[in-house]
Amino acid sequence: MFQESRPIGSPPKSWSELSEDFLARFMPRSITDRLPDQFSRLEQGPMTVSKYEARFHKLYYPATIIFPTEGENVRRFVHGFRYHLSVDRKHMVSAGRSFLDVVDHARFMEHIHRED
Repeated sequence: MFQESRPIGSPPKSWSELSEDFLARFMPRSITDRLPDQFSRLEQGPMTVSKYEARFHKLYYPATIIFPTEGENVRRFVHGFRYHLSVDRKHMVSAGRSFLDVVDHARFMEHIHRED
């Protein structure tokens, strides 16, 4: 439907442009304007690492202006950890781990903490 609405011979849109058009169509501005603030204040609290990661990703796209690189996203993600995971926070950030590695490590540490 999107392609059909474009003038004939138009160059393809970039992923960024397509994403912006999609959000404009399906997410009201009143919601997207609040998401970066919610993202910057996000903390794990009582959520499991998996639920925290899902919430992080839900708020992530509109906040990419604030935290545009993977390293900054890793720092933001670990910043919101609850105490027993935050002990390992500095190591996770300084080691230059990818976001997926950090999530995997946090799940592992959460599992160990639960067993104790």
